[in-house]
Order: sequence, then C-alpha cells, then structure tokens
Amino acid sequence: MPVGDFGFFLDSRPEALGLLSNDGSVARRWAEQGLGLVLRSQWDVSDAVASGSLVRVLADWSFDSAPILLLVPSRKLRSPRVQALMAFLEDALKA
Repeated sequence: MPVGDFGFFLDSRPEALGLLSNDGSVARRWAEQGLGLVLRSQWDVSDAVASGSLVRVLADWSFDSAPILLLVPSRKLRSPRVQALMAFLEDALKA
C-alpha cells in the first residue's frame, strides 16, 4: 500500500476500497445515504450512531490509525490560550 494510503484489514490481509474522499462530511453523507462504509472516528459519528442513521459494522476488523494534527503559530506568536489548548489536548489524547 503506498505511503499515505490507508485501508481495512482482516487477518492482516488488506481489502480494496471503492469510493474515496478527503472530505469527512462527504464520506459520512455517502454512508448515511447507504452508499457504503465509512471510516470515521467515534467522536465524529457518535451522534449519527445514537440516532440510528449510522450503525457500527466490521467490529472485529482493524485499520491504520490516523494522526490528529493541530496547526498553531510559531512559539513566539502563540498565545497563552493556544498553549493551554495544546496542553489539554495532549493530555486528553494520550489514552
């Protein structure tokens, strides 16, 4: 699989993907319209799962994790509020 690509794996075997989008809201809409599966983080779709517009499937499958990035100004331009947010997110996402 090329660098930067991701996929679904079952017993370490990759499975091909159909539709691809770099816009999470588009991918979610496709899934809600019944066009296929979507790989989204739990926090992003928890409301849709709670309402029943999406259901979790393939629970025993695994996939590559994706990094979470925070874009901030350089150190000397960073406000104390941004520093506090960075520290909070780092602690909250360690688990």
